[in-house]
Amino acid sequence: MSDLKTEMLKIKVKGYFDNGDLKADPTITALVKYHVDKARHNIETGSLLMEISRDKESKKRLKVSADYIGYDWTISCGYYAMFHAATAALAAIGIKVQSHESLIEGLEYHFVLKEIQHSIRLTQLLHKKTQKRFIETR
Repeated sequence: MSDLKTEMLKIKVKGYFDNGDLKADPTITALVKYHVDKARHNIETGSLLMEISRDKESKKRLKVSADYIGYDWTISCGYYAMFHAATAALAAIGIKVQSHESLIEGLEYHFVLKEIQHSIRLTQLLHKKTQKRFIETR
């Protein structure tokens, strides 16, 4: 991630916390299971709609018009499955989301940027320890 993108992401996320679109809320962890279950439900619903859209026998059995195609709703189900999965991920670390945009930026900040920074710090620490051991063994 470029330095400019990193700084812009930090500014956006700070703005979301300032305006309340993202909130630190330790009680939100209670809703993780709800959002995971909702994501799973949306995936299953999208799969059903896909099956009905493709299969003439399913349409006949369910008394759906022969020309029914539900691909647009399949896509919506997929979007909301991702939305609820991402909401669950942020809820798991105590962050409540108020908008779709803040969800995307919050997810990138907390699970991409912070993970990259954590990996860099860990690599630096391991490098220092390796150097120290190398010096001590000489």
